[in-house]
Amino acid sequence: MKREMNFNFLKLSNRAVLRKENFGGILFNKDTGDVIEVDREAFIILSIVKAAEVVDMKAFLELPISHKGRRKGIRKNHNRRICE
Repeated sequence: MKREMNFNFLKLSNRAVLRKENFGGILFNKDTGDVIEVDREAFIILSIVKAAEVVDMKAFLELPISHKGRRKGIRKNHNRRICE
């Protein structure tokens, strides 16, 4: 059974802070004080989303991640949105 997404875009809050660590990284929520440890792959995804500000989920999920953790084919325009 295939599920459709109910949203088109993904955005990481401006109140979220990412910090790289040797195991991956830490995601910190400034509003609640919550801390989440993530592995390298999750940190790569969160870093890409944070840098792009707004990500088209369907386009993002279809792009392969290179060995350096960067999505191939992602471009930022003047609005800092992912455009594909």
